[in-house]
Amino acid sequence: MDPETGRWYALDACELEQHQQMLSVLFHRGLEAELSRRIGVGWGTRTQEFAAPLTGMNGELSTK
Repeated sequence: MDPETGRWYALDACELEQHQQMLSVLFHRGLEAELSRRIGVGWGTRTQEFAAPLTGMNGELSTK
């Protein structure tokens, strides 16, 4: 709210969006690391900022 006019304006969420994007990147990196460590999956080349494609999996986890 503008204290001089008393008018309400929309929230500028640009900074909040940047923080949300960074948290998303950190989440995906952590998830990739844990999945690699726990079940041996592999990751391809990252084409987007947040997610890398799954390229491989431990053969023992596959069902035939």
